[in-house]
Amino acid sequence: MAIFKSTVKNENLILVILLAYWQLQVNVDKTEFTNLSRGETNWQTTKKVGTLIGDQEDMERRKQLSSAALIKLKNVWLKADKITKNTKLKLYKALVKSVLTYNCGTWALTQSQEERLNAFH
Repeated sequence: MAIFKSTVKNENLILVILLAYWQLQVNVDKTEFTNLSRGETNWQTTKKVGTLIGDQEDMERRKQLSSAALIKLKNVWLKADKITKNTKLKLYKALVKSVLTYNCGTWALTQSQEERLNAFH
């Protein structure tokens, strides 16, 4: 394992040098290394740029986040006489559905997962 870690550090150093050639800087303190190998599943819960790497895990997280966004708008939904249906629909699409479908274009969903996602919203 120690040899593996030193190899990773060397590769990171090479990456920093290569990117510097194009005037790009790497924040070494924030740079993460994720090991993807057969049989390992802990990579599925690794978050990169706000998205979990595992499709199923990210979809479930997005469902939770969008549900929380929906609950936060409870007062909007209850004021039926003051806010038009059209405005509520726009708010739903902008503040709830957008959270649910963030980065969903990268998911490789099965037919049943896609059906569950569609039924969710």
